[in-house]
Amino acid sequence: MDLSKLSAEELEQLAKDALAAAKKKREEEKKEVRREIDAMLRARGFSLHEIYQTMQGVDIKAQPPVQYMDPEDPIKTWTGQGRRPKWLLEAIAAGRSLEEFKIR
Repeated sequence: MDLSKLSAEELEQLAKDALAAAKKKREEEKKEVRREIDAMLRARGFSLHEIYQTMQGVDIKAQPPVQYMDPEDPIKTWTGQGRRPKWLLEAIAAGRSLEEFKIR
């Protein structure tokens, strides 16, 4: 693409589009890293809270342990307290059982 042939307005729009695409890509990367970290921790029997709780200088509220997790997307979890999350309600409505999502 020869940028010298674009008008100032076209260049500004191109820059805005590029910035928006970069922000979207960064958010997707963050989500993927979070899924990988969550999956790695759960595979070893830890929660994110347990890991950060032991770090000095990090002040986070104690949270109940996660009891349910979507095996297809480990970032989707539920403690078993409060309202059931949408992803779990949809899975149950589709015929899956709550027990399938229980972390053992």
